[in-house]
Amino acid sequence: MNKAVLLPKLSLNGIKKNSSVYVPYMLITTFSVFVFFIFSAICDNKILYDLPYAGYVMVLMQIGCVLLGIILAPILFSTHEFLVKQRKNELGLYNVLGLDQKYIGVIMCLESIFIYLVTTGLGILVATVFSKLIYLLLLNVSGLPVDTEFVGSFKSYEYTIVYFGVISLVNLGVSLWQVFITKPIELLKSNKKGEKEVRFLGFRAVMGFLILATGYYIALITELDSMIFVNFFLAVMLVIWGTRSIFKTGTIAILRWMKSKPNIYYKKKNFVTISGMLYRMKRNAQGLANICIFSTMIIITLICTLTVLTGEEGAVRFNYPMDAEYHFNVDEFDTLEKQEAFKAKVEEIAKAASSKITDYKEFTFQKVKGYKQDNAFLNVDLHGGSREDTFALRFMTLSDYNRIENKQETLEENEVLIFSKSEDFASNEVILEDETFKVKEELKSFTIEAKEERNMVDETYYIILKEQELIDTITTKFSISPEEDELYNIHFNIEGIEENKDLLIQNLNTYIDTAYGERSFGYVGQWRKETRSMHGGFIFLGIFFGIVFSVCLVQMMYYKQISEGFEDKKSFEILQQVGMSDEEVKATIKRQILIVFFLPLIFAIIHMAFGLQVVKNLLGVLNLYNDALIYACSGVVIVAFTLLYVISYLFTAKAYYKIVKRMN
Repeated sequence: MNKAVLLPKLSLNGIKKNSSVYVPYMLITTFSVFVFFIFSAICDNKILYDLPYAGYVMVLMQIGCVLLGIILAPILFSTHEFLVKQRKNELGLYNVLGLDQKYIGVIMCLESIFIYLVTTGLGILVATVFSKLIYLLLLNVSGLPVDTEFVGSFKSYEYTIVYFGVISLVNLGVSLWQVFITKPIELLKSNKKGEKEVRFLGFRAVMGFLILATGYYIALITELDSMIFVNFFLAVMLVIWGTRSIFKTGTIAILRWMKSKPNIYYKKKNFVTISGMLYRMKRNAQGLANICIFSTMIIITLICTLTVLTGEEGAVRFNYPMDAEYHFNVDEFDTLEKQEAFKAKVEEIAKAASSKITDYKEFTFQKVKGYKQDNAFLNVDLHGGSREDTFALRFMTLSDYNRIENKQETLEENEVLIFSKSEDFASNEVILEDETFKVKEELKSFTIEAKEERNMVDETYYIILKEQELIDTITTKFSISPEEDELYNIHFNIEGIEENKDLLIQNLNTYIDTAYGERSFGYVGQWRKETRSMHGGFIFLGIFFGIVFSVCLVQMMYYKQISEGFEDKKSFEILQQVGMSDEEVKATIKRQILIVFFLPLIFAIIHMAFGLQVVKNLLGVLNLYNDALIYACSGVVIVAFTLLYVISYLFTAKAYYKIVKRMN
């Protein structure tokens, strides 16, 4: 037969005969194309740049697209490596039967071209059909207008075609290299070849546990500071390294130790199980480590996504405990008449907008910066100091504090009250430049501000003194013109429906801009929209990455089940020959399979438990400090993921039992 006809036929027959490994590979490649194209199309949709509050979404989508490119490549490389490993026996047979290696290379090239065209074409087609629907999902979870047009771009097609073309070429090159440098007889025996014996097993096992323990330690001590992302990635790298090492050396070392103990090893159930596990772990350690790592990634991703989804209002209220706040130059409100006139105008505007003003708070403070050294705040210009040790100080009179909190506190001349938005001041005395004051009480709550010890973004101290004259004296020591930093502040809540609240703020801002000019303000409704946009982007990424990781996990488990099936196809016969009954053989192999596949789940849950401190700090970047909520979300995710893992195991186990039953 003409080679021009024979070679394409052999390539198509090879895919058809090995459909159990090729079809899953093509499906996951098609899914990868689908996801990558969706992100590329959204990032290239220029209309999003013109939407209010869409800046966060676009940045997150661009980050997500880059991360996808980084994550998908090694997944497809490792999947293709497994596929080639299953084909080596067949390719070796072709060579033995007289087919030159160059023609085998042509067959592999034709297979790669066929798979690339089918998966890329199908993935882009499905993505094109569903891209607008997914785009609307993004707009919906981000609180953006859902009537925004979706405009695709040819760059999305170009990026996708080139990216997956490069992956296909790399996979093909690696496959050709492996085949050409391997002798035909070695190709025929490649599926029987296990991993090389590990040298210095005990030492490397101990090192693996130490590396993992170091990663755990870094995760536990990591705080919400400028080094959090560095520590996070360092901990992740160490945990991944330690996990791979433990599965490759630690498990084998433990099994060998059990084998060396006669009272453990020489028992009917343990004898075969330990021996079988040793064989399985030598061959499958890397794959099990990957399953464990992906399981951990899914759990962490889902915990973060669920917490962001359910904790949005808490994050919003951390920044705005009250609905609205305005800050004016104190000269604009230097008399009681001006203050009362403004309050009356605010209530008038609220009434016109069918809303009601409640909890109206008005007060004055002077703000300066201070360099903190132990229990002293010093002039930054005179004493210098690092940026991390420079804090915002707000000095307030006792009368304003009592009016805000509706209290009757008293202070002596040398006494102060202190409130910190972050960690406690934790001292009985405070030194303000060259004057020492006794801290009568460190306040744990303040109506106009939220407190969180892990807060590293806004580290502000409120210092309440007895009289304004004392404040003027103190602030002069920190600033040449402290009166420029004296602000008149108004905070209040609003009762009414959301649309009326927005109308109130809009009309009030128009009035202030006309009557007063300069002002700064904050409104919880506006911040809620910005937060929803930012959190919506995170939720969208979390959903998609959770799906990506889950699909990859199921695919890994499926291939692992196939590997186990082909490796166990002779086990029934061998174990029966040494005198074990069918029931004993099935029970022994089932016990080994369960241990092998649920070991990654156990390690993943342990990883999550130690990594929860880092997760809490990372969520703190989004002002999510509700530990009870994080723990509750973690519990829900663990239960849900365990069910997903069990279902995935049962689903993929069908392929294993089908192979074993057929071979038996």
